[in-house]
Amino acid sequence: MTPMRMIRVPLMLVAGAVAAFAASAPTHGEVIVETESLYHHIIVETDGSIRRLLFRRRGVDHSESAVDLSAPLRPQMRYTELMFSGLLYCPDPKDILVVGLGGGMLSGMFAHYFGDANVVTVELDPKVFELAKGHFGFKETGRGKVVVRDGRVYIKRALNKGAPRFDLILLDAYRGGFIPYHLTTKEFFEECKRALKPGGLVVSNMRTDFETYDYQRRTIRKVFATCRAFQGGGNTVVCALPVETKVAPDDLMKRARALQEKHKFQFDLLGVADAYERKADYKRHGPIFTDDYAPANILRRR
Repeated sequence: MTPMRMIRVPLMLVAGAVAAFAASAPTHGEVIVETESLYHHIIVETDGSIRRLLFRRRGVDHSESAVDLSAPLRPQMRYTELMFSGLLYCPDPKDILVVGLGGGMLSGMFAHYFGDANVVTVELDPKVFELAKGHFGFKETGRGKVVVRDGRVYIKRALNKGAPRFDLILLDAYRGGFIPYHLTTKEFFEECKRALKPGGLVVSNMRTDFETYDYQRRTIRKVFATCRAFQGGGNTVVCALPVETKVAPDDLMKRARALQEKHKFQFDLLGVADAYERKADYKRHGPIFTDDYAPANILRRR
């Protein structure tokens, strides 16, 4: 979700003319879908067998997902690989929750490699779900289902109903380059924490190029006893565990090697383990996001 492209608009002297030229020609591939939903200006591009899902916001196209239809298990974006870092702490998940569908790459990969697990994906935008099925080859399975709902609402209702808790909660919900603010607060992470089984963890995809990043890192660290990060491609994926957990980088590599041999991932899990953050890249001291204080709409512009 890191790559962005600016829409180049010619300077016009006539008032209102800029809006007429806002949707300029694509620079990466052929546009096969361009549509508005309740939540996004959505673009689907194709370049050979590669399909890309983009959300346009304030004249910028943000790449949300990419799938190679000829090799759907081979990640096209670095952050997708990094989301598998959670396996280094929970190697055999049975109940997985994915918040944010995109093109379905992440959900489809977990459903494939962990066929005995229940993989629930929560997606806010029904249009995104429709496009994932129609243009990205995403398919629901008996154990891999999609629920069209707000992710926080889903977790809160699951807690209220006493539904089965999760081994992995994968947070990958974006709206044109930023995470919706209500999915960044201390109260939300506390709800995620309560929804975990013993030994479970939250895996959160964060972008490093907004000032919100420091707040998000501090906030998740406030809630979880252990936070370990893996970096690459302009993203940082944080593995957050409720209990104090210390695993040396060499042991992470050993775990990655064993998992790679077992599952035959079409990417290098050892490369994910090697992306372990050895020195924190955020400001540790400062305010955090809460339901009463989450100025994400201001900070994300910086």
